[in-house]
Amino acid sequence: EPQSETVWRQADRHKVPRIAFINKMDRVGADFDRVVGMIRSRLKANPIPVQIPIGAEDSFSGIVDLIDLTATIWEGDQSGAKFAVQEIPESLKIKAKLARDSMIERIADIDDQFAEIYLAGTEITKDELIGKNHNIIRHPDTPKENFELLWNTILDKKVYKSTVKNI
Repeated sequence: EPQSETVWRQADRHKVPRIAFINKMDRVGADFDRVVGMIRSRLKANPIPVQIPIGAEDSFSGIVDLIDLTATIWEGDQSGAKFAVQEIPESLKIKAKLARDSMIERIADIDDQFAEIYLAGTEITKDELIGKNHNIIRHPDTPKENFELLWNTILDKKVYKSTVKNI
């Protein structure tokens, strides 16, 4: 969107850290991967998704949190008022692992301390991902083109209230 691009340029000019929020995942044509690609190509940015959607358009039903390694599934009607945090569905475990590995690699590319942990080959913990020295939003040395990417939908009130709990 042109307005998003204008705001992005202003944030660049003022060296403001940022977070992106992809909404309307339940609308026709919703495509998370396409939007991530557009952010990379149009804004010359390095988005680091910390969540992936479960479904899209009319099958959009929740999120996979790549930090907590949990799924949040909306229950019942379209209001999204009720949801359950549960284990990642079997059908999404491989996709979630690949997305989490990508997230960790992107963080390691921009944070030397985190890169040392990553290269040691040990399992990366939630605390290491969101610790004060490695949080890519909070870290003062994070290059401006790197930012956390969240998605969700506002339509029909399907907003996961703790979307930004790890930031």
